Amino acid sequence: QNTMGSGDFWARLRAKARHDLKPAEFHMGLHATNKARHEVGLKSVHHVIRPGEPNVVGGQVGKWIAEAQTILKQHGVPLSKMNAHDLAIIIEHESSGNPHAINLTDINAQEGHPSKGLMQTIPSTFDEYKLHGHGHIYNPVDNIIAGARYAISRYGSISNVPGVRAVHAGQDYVGY
Repeated sequence: QNTMGSGDFWARLRAKARHDLKPAEFHMGLHATNKARHEVGLKSVHHVIRPGEPNVVGGQVGKWIAEAQTILKQHGVPLSKMNAHDLAIIIEHESSGNPHAINLTDINAQEGHPSKGLMQTIPSTFDEYKLHGHGHIYNPVDNIIAGARYAISRYGSISNVPGVRAVHAGQDYVGY
């Protein structure tokens, strides 16, 4: 029986193409990635993540993210787990990019340990996830390091943080 024309055959072929596309995207530019994604029925992306290369976010926040990524990579955290654009989403929604931000109104503040810094970590979480030599909660790089390590520990990657996923789905950000 010839299955070449059957819908089942094409469905399996498209599923295999989707599976094979992820690793291939690491070697393609944005245009080629989106063309390939379109051909297999996937949505376009705005940036391509390549293992071993930091993503770039502009401005001062982008510089802090890149520095934190470099330090975290030196400590064994793969760049694929800490997308710069997704870190920027967290920072924008948590502190608006203010490294000295303090939340004095949420439940953490009411319990006596307000969230602080770019990624709004509470002191006990910051202390648990900071790296040696990076122990100042108001230092933007130190705060990104601790916040990223916490988020990766809890959610597997920055991209899996519920607020980041919500923003990518067109929904409202939720704190992590």
